[in-house]
Amino acid sequence: MIDAVAVIVPVMRRPHSVRSLITSYRKSGAVGKLYFIVDHDDHAERKAIGDVFGSEIINYDPLKTFARKCNLGYHNTTEPWLLFVGDDVVFHPNWQQEALKNSDKALISTNDMLNGAVQTGDHTVHPIVKRSFIDNVGLSFDGPGTVCHEGYGHMFVDNEWTYIAKREGQFCFEPNAVVEHIHYFKYAEREDEVSRIGQRSFQSDKDLWFKRLEQYG
Repeated sequence: MIDAVAVIVPVMRRPHSVRSLITSYRKSGAVGKLYFIVDHDDHAERKAIGDVFGSEIINYDPLKTFARKCNLGYHNTTEPWLLFVGDDVVFHPNWQQEALKNSDKALISTNDMLNGAVQTGDHTVHPIVKRSFIDNVGLSFDGPGTVCHEGYGHMFVDNEWTYIAKREGQFCFEPNAVVEHIHYFKYAEREDEVSRIGQRSFQSDKDLWFKRLEQYG
C-alpha cells in the first residue's frame, strides 16, 4: 500500500474546472484526498466543489494569494505527502505510484508535460513533498513549517521549492508521474481573469525572488 497524498488545490473563480479535475484524479488510481482552498466569498466555486462528492473544502478569507493558500493547505492536512497543483491540471493514470517509487527523496517533481526546465529535470512546478521535510526544513527560505513565503503573489514560489530541495540533496524528477498542466498563461483562448491576476504580479514576484536569493541563497 502506498502512502496517502494530500493534493492541495488553491482555487479562485474557476468552477468550470472542478469536475474535470476531480474526474481525472479519480480515474488515476490515486490514494489520498483533494483539498480545495477556496475563498469564503467564492460561492460558485464552493457550489461546484460541493456538487462533486469526494473532495474537501478548506475555507480561506484574508489575502487571496496562491502562496498563502499553499501554506493553509499544509497546516490543515495530515497526510505524509503533499502535492501542490493549480486547478488547470489533468492527472494521468498511476502518477502517484510512479512518483513514490522515489520516496527516498523528499521532493519529487511530477511531469507537467509543458515547462521546459521541468522536462530536463532542473525545476518543479507541481512537486510531491514529504510533510516531514516541510516540518523540519521548509520549502521556502523562511524555514521549518513553511511551504511558501507569503510575500509572493503567485509566481516564483516554485523557484524556492526547487532551490531548497536541491540544496538539501532531496530533489528528483519522475517523468512517468504525469500531472499534465493545461496552462492558462500559454493558451490565449483559455486566458481568464484569474490568469491575468497571476501575470500582474509577475515582475514584483520576480524581483522578490532575486532579492531573497541574494539574501538567503
